[in-house]
Amino acid sequence: MITTRRRFLQVVASAPISLGAISSISSAATPPTTKPEGNAVSVEMQYPLTFNANDLCLPTTTKASEQNSDLPLIAELNGNFIDVNQLIEAEAIDPFEMFKFSPSYIEIDPGDTVRFLNSMGQHTVVSIKDMLPDGAKPFEISHQKVAEVRFDHSGVYGIRCKVHTRYGMVMLIKVGDKLANLDQARNVKHGRMAKKRFKQLFAQLDKTII
Repeated sequence: MITTRRRFLQVVASAPISLGAISSISSAATPPTTKPEGNAVSVEMQYPLTFNANDLCLPTTTKASEQNSDLPLIAELNGNFIDVNQLIEAEAIDPFEMFKFSPSYIEIDPGDTVRFLNSMGQHTVVSIKDMLPDGAKPFEISHQKVAEVRFDHSGVYGIRCKVHTRYGMVMLIKVGDKLANLDQARNVKHGRMAKKRFKQLFAQLDKTII
C-alpha cells in the first residue's frame, strides 16, 4: 500500500465530510461568548466627542524666550474662530468678482483666531505692509488647506492674495475697538481693483465707529 503524501491528500479530499464534522469545526474555531461578571453597565458613545486641552498632552513652553516664538500656532479648542475661505467664481463676468476672500471683512476681538481655508495653488494670504498695528508680526500663508492666525493686537489689518491682488482679492480685519493705525491703513496706496475693494471695506468699518 502506497502511503505517499500525495496519496494521503487525495484520500482526504475525496472523503465526504458530514454536517456534524462541519459543526464541530465551526464550534472549535469560534470561542464561546461569556457575559462579564459583576454589575456591568452598558455605555452609549455620543458624538461628536469633546476633549479638554489637557487630554491632548500638547507640549507647553515654560521659558520666557519660547513664549514669543515663531512656531505655528496650535488651534485653541475653546477659542473663538472665524473661517475665511478663498473663492474662485468661475462664472463671474466681472474679474472684480472672480477672485475673493469670503468674507472679505470681519470684526473680531483681540486674542481671536482666524482660520484661512484653501491657500492652495496660487491662492495665498499675505499681510499688507503698513496695514498692521504696532506689535503685530507680518505673515504669509501658502500651500496649506487650513492655516490659523491669532490676532492679539487691536487695530486694522489689511490682507491680500499675492497673485490675485490685481483683481481686487483683498480683505480687511478689524480687531477690537482701539484702531490706532486706522488712518495709516486707510492711506496705503493700492492698484485700481484693490483700491476699489478697500474703499468698500473701509465703508463697512466706518459704520461701526461711533
